[in-house]
Amino acid sequence: TVREKETPNCPWREMVLKKRKWQVELEENEEEGNVDLAVLMEPGPVMESDSLIADHVEESIDVALTSRTEPMSCGEIELGCEDDDQDGDDDDSMIVLDADAEVAKWWKHCQNNNAPLAESIKLPNTVNPHTRIRVLSRVPEVRRHLEQCIERILSNMSTIRLKDRGCMYAALASLYQTVGELELATEAITKARSLLPSDGQIRLRAEIIERQRRVCQRHADIILRSAERYIDSRTMEPSNNGNFEVQRRSNLSLSEFYHEYAMKRKPVVITDIVSAMFEQKWDLSFLATTIGHKTAMLKRTIGDSLSWAGLEDAQPMKIEEFISHLQNKTLPEPLYLFDWLLPVHAPELTAKLTIPRYFVNDFLQRVSIGSLYRDSWPSLFIGPAGSHSKLHVDAFGSNFWMALIEGRKRWIFFDPIQIPYLYPEYVGLSLDPSFAVDPIRPDLSRYPLFERAKATEIILEPGELLFVPSGCPHWVENLTDSIAISGNYVDGSNFESVKTELKAASYVDSKAGRLLKEFTAPSFPSDMRFDLSDQPWDQFKQQTSGK
Repeated sequence: TVREKETPNCPWREMVLKKRKWQVELEENEEEGNVDLAVLMEPGPVMESDSLIADHVEESIDVALTSRTEPMSCGEIELGCEDDDQDGDDDDSMIVLDADAEVAKWWKHCQNNNAPLAESIKLPNTVNPHTRIRVLSRVPEVRRHLEQCIERILSNMSTIRLKDRGCMYAALASLYQTVGELELATEAITKARSLLPSDGQIRLRAEIIERQRRVCQRHADIILRSAERYIDSRTMEPSNNGNFEVQRRSNLSLSEFYHEYAMKRKPVVITDIVSAMFEQKWDLSFLATTIGHKTAMLKRTIGDSLSWAGLEDAQPMKIEEFISHLQNKTLPEPLYLFDWLLPVHAPELTAKLTIPRYFVNDFLQRVSIGSLYRDSWPSLFIGPAGSHSKLHVDAFGSNFWMALIEGRKRWIFFDPIQIPYLYPEYVGLSLDPSFAVDPIRPDLSRYPLFERAKATEIILEPGELLFVPSGCPHWVENLTDSIAISGNYVDGSNFESVKTELKAASYVDSKAGRLLKEFTAPSFPSDMRFDLSDQPWDQFKQQTSGK
């Protein structure tokens, strides 16, 4: 039986409790006579690490508390304005921020007052404030604080000025989203949009809440169907969808690649194209000589991080120094030169590249010079054995390719249809989901639906190129020291997905809006040409209209 007291504080709570209750009995085993569906949503214990929240988060809270304008921003709502503080002290209870800021404010107050609770809470060793805030939001005392914020807003609704009520509902939506009340979050953000229809942050939050709500609805549906089948089968129903094979192909034409793989959203390894991309091999000696004097920010993987792919800034280092450490096995940890944008940082290298025919229809090269993403890729990856990226999906609906120059990489894929089994989370105002589950060491007590997912695994060998379609979650590990370049691109196979993502991003990003405007213009050349061959870099970049 699903019972309120046994259900953990998690985003899916109301999806199970408020719709219906189930009781599943197994006659032959009295001890297991009641199957508690709430166990399927067990989020697990609070993660442990250091106890300090990021300084810049605290500073942002200070600004929010002291620098208010008229009318207020949607990050804060003032309540009970008619009751002045009799002691003359700042009364933080008079201000309701969005959920993340409220959590950070609670933590700062807890630390400043040397509360015993502060000593017992250990936060992850991360520079990403969203990661720490997520861990804090699972603490029962923090949840009660957020619920009190909700109660204050609701009880003081009549005292809030009409011009601020749109921001009030946006704050409510943020709070409801954090405590897992997604249906109420949807109601609140809908009211906020009706009052402030042109507010970009409100429109973006509405999109993110809806995406999370759809995931949670899918979870609830899976659980309820599984409960029905449990009576007869005594087991969770396995997934029958989303399994695919990654083929290795050579002598592949552009038309075959597009229709057999890109349009069908199927990964493929192309075995005979990488050597033709380079005038000479980009080994460590070549890279140390040509770009060794440049400084790059190295990354490290943080297991609990909500940063994209779980990678956070570690330290800047000259590339020649990094390569020396790599060759001499003296890196203090598996630091990673990850997704280093060559057109931005080392255009002298891109000038010597040849782009494979499969990607020369890139629509990003048909937009105006200076447009978003047009000059971002290809990018360089240099990683030691053991370095890896967490499960992630490439941004803005883009397709992805990687050419492996040296080393071996382990790739694990999931068909996009299996995303609900991977426990995606949308953090802050980011459209890119973070996946809670670790596909290598999954904690099935916390993420039981992952058992239904079907992974496809390959080893990418040196001299091979991998295509990863839009929306395909993947996890990558360097089995040996490796060098690779990669690119993200747009063509007819993912054009609609990209426009959908750009529309949502454009609510707060004017560059995304301008790119979307070009993509949706009636005159935009969205045709696919299948008579093209591999193109030298200069020719590849001359597709732009130059507007």
